[in-house]
Amino acid sequence: MVLIKTPEIADAAAISALMKSLGYPGTELFMERRIAQLISYPFESLLIAVDNKNIVGFETINSKLIILHYRAEEIGKYDKTKSSPK
Repeated sequence: MVLIKTPEIADAAAISALMKSLGYPGTELFMERRIAQLISYPFESLLIAVDNKNIVGFETINSKLIILHYRAEEIGKYDKTKSSPK
């Protein structure tokens, strides 16, 4: 069964190995720092997929994009026949 969870700093080596297998070598040096940034930053999330204690996938989610998309939808609903927004 694959579990989705937030990584810990200790997962850096396994995530780096996965990235290397996907064609992104050289992440070992900064992965711990990047995981710490993603864990602490309120607008981004890092999730890992774990199968039988092995990290088999990961995803970063940037909620600023979601917020901006929502705002763009709201702006698109503006009625141009009414007074201009201040």
